[in-house]
Amino acid sequence: ATLAGNNSLTNLTFNNNGGAAPTLNPTGVLTLTGAGGIAVTTTNPGTIATVAGGTVDLNGNSSYPVSVGAAIINGVDVAPWQSGLTITSLIQNGGINKTGNGLLQLNNTLSTFSGGVNVAAGGLIIGGSSVGPNLGDTLVSGPLGTGAVTMAAGTTLVSTAANSVTNNFTFLGDTALNGTNSLTLNGNTTLPSTWNVAVTAPNAVFTLSLIHI
Repeated sequence: ATLAGNNSLTNLTFNNNGGAAPTLNPTGVLTLTGAGGIAVTTTNPGTIATVAGGTVDLNGNSSYPVSVGAAIINGVDVAPWQSGLTITSLIQNGGINKTGNGLLQLNNTLSTFSGGVNVAAGGLIIGGSSVGPNLGDTLVSGPLGTGAVTMAAGTTLVSTAANSVTNNFTFLGDTALNGTNSLTLNGNTTLPSTWNVAVTAPNAVFTLSLIHI
């Protein structure tokens, strides 16, 4: 579906149960105003729910809810490294609270939302590098906006390429770096006193530049 011009929606639900990939294409600014947020369910790992184009405005909500379910078939997650929802639109004016056992992919390197990303469950796919990607750079914008990222225990990170981001990260427990691509965190990274990280592919490297425990 295409939303021409500027629009607002209270809530946004994707039921990815087969057929063509459910896709929303805003051409202007899409302001998301409702407390229900974005919710995605899928039983069809062959397609990915997508919000593409234009600008997504979180209406000043610093913990805008985004729930992404995993692709569960016969009780098994059949696509644990694949996005359940991909947002390629520029995101501004708020922050994201990610729930659900699926993966949220954020791609737009010009996103400026400053409320951060809280990954309470599932995982996060980083679809690009920060503008200001290197150690010591000023973070101008990036797929994760300009705020801090918090990863709950048991959550996962995936990178679409050898990306570098300068957002500050806090890990609350054990983490997995899934996929075959390396990832560099060039912001301040805060770790628990005991932290186990699983790097699932031998060719992937997980680099933390500034560490606090």
